[in-house]
Amino acid sequence: MTENASHIIVLAYILIALIVLVFVGLFGLRTRAIWFDRESRRYSLKHQDYFDYVKSHLHEEAPLGKPSGKLTKTELKVIQIKLFEWMEKIAGAERDKLTQLCRDLGLVELNMRRLRSEIHWTRLDAAHNLGVMQAKEAVPTLLELLDEESYGSPVFVIARAISKSALSEEELDRMVRSIAKFRKQSHRLVAEVLALSRIDNTAMLIRYLREQDDELMKIALTCLQNRAIPGARELLPPLVRASDPQLRLLAVQAFVGQAEQVTEGHMKELMRHGDVEIRLAVVDALGRIGQPYTIELLKTGMADADWQVRFNSARSLARMEDHGFRALCELASGSESEEADLAGDVLQEELAKGALNFDDFEQAMRHSRRLGIYRQFFDTLQTEMLPSSMALSLSKGDSA
Repeated sequence: MTENASHIIVLAYILIALIVLVFVGLFGLRTRAIWFDRESRRYSLKHQDYFDYVKSHLHEEAPLGKPSGKLTKTELKVIQIKLFEWMEKIAGAERDKLTQLCRDLGLVELNMRRLRSEIHWTRLDAAHNLGVMQAKEAVPTLLELLDEESYGSPVFVIARAISKSALSEEELDRMVRSIAKFRKQSHRLVAEVLALSRIDNTAMLIRYLREQDDELMKIALTCLQNRAIPGARELLPPLVRASDPQLRLLAVQAFVGQAEQVTEGHMKELMRHGDVEIRLAVVDALGRIGQPYTIELLKTGMADADWQVRFNSARSLARMEDHGFRALCELASGSESEEADLAGDVLQEELAKGALNFDDFEQAMRHSRRLGIYRQFFDTLQTEMLPSSMALSLSKGDSA
C-alpha cells in the first residue's frame, strides 16, 4: 500500500511539473508576442519614410533602394511583413520590383536557409514566404519537401509556393503528380493551387485528359469547370460515359462549362442521361449560359422524374433574364399540373424576394419589369393575392 502511495505521489509531482512547464511555455509565447507587437509598431514608425518612398517610386523604372543603415532581424521581419502585404494585392511590373527588393534585402536568401530548418513549422513558414516572393530558386527544394510531406494542409502550403514560383510546366507537373499520389480526392484544392501559377498549363491539362490515371483526369476536369481550352471538348465525350460516377460528373460539368462549343443536341442528350447528378449539372449550366434553346430544355426539365431536377430547372429559369421569368409565368398560368404549381411557387418566391431590394436601383427596376410581366398573365385578383409583404412594392413598381 505504501509503495502504491509513493507511485501516486511521484505521478502527481510529474503532472504538476508538466502543468507548470505548459504554463511557463504559454507565458513565454504570450510575452514574446507582446514584445514583437511593440517592436513592430516602433520599427513601423521608424521606417515610415522608407515605406512612403517605396510606394511613391513603385511605378518608376529605376530599381528600389534599400533602407539606410544596418537592419536588425526584427526590423527586417517588420519590413518583410509590410512588403508582403503589398505584394499580395498587386501584380505585374510593380510586384516584380518588390520581389527584386526582397532579394536585395536578403529575404530570399534568409528564407532559403529557413527552408532547411529541422523545425517543421519554420520550413512551412519559409515555404509560404518564398511563394509570396515567387522565388524560382526555391522550387527544387520545395519539390523535395513536398515529396517527403505526409498528406495534410502543409502539402498545400508547399504546393502554393511551388505554383507561384515555378517557371516551367515540368515543375508544375511534378507538383501535381506528387499530390495526386495520395489519392485523397483533392481535385478542387489542386485546381485552386494551379490557378496561382504564372505559366500556361493548358498542354499539361490536355495530357492529363489523355492519361489513364483517374486522379490526374479528375484534376484536369476540375480545372476545366470555368475555362475553355482548345482541343479539350473532343476528349470529353468518352469521359461522360465513364463507369466512375465522379469522373462522369466532372466530365459533364467541364463539358457544359464550355458553352460556346456546346450545341443544343449535346444538351438534349445530356438531359436524357440516367444519372440524376448529371441532369442537375446540366440544368444549372442552362440557367447560366443563356442560349436561345435553353428555355425549352428547362421547361422539359420541369417535367423530369426527379424532384431536384424539376426544382433546379425552375430556379434556373428564374435566374435568367426576363424571358426566363416569362416562361415561368406561361407555365404557371397554364392548365393545372405539377409543373404549373412549381412554376407558381418559384414566381411567388422571386417576387417576394425582389420586393425587399428597393434600395438597389437596378434590382428595383428588375422587380418592376417582372411585376409587369406577371400582370400580363394573371388578373388583378390574383395579383392582390400575392404575399402581404409585397403590397408596398406593388405601388412602388407602378410608380417606377
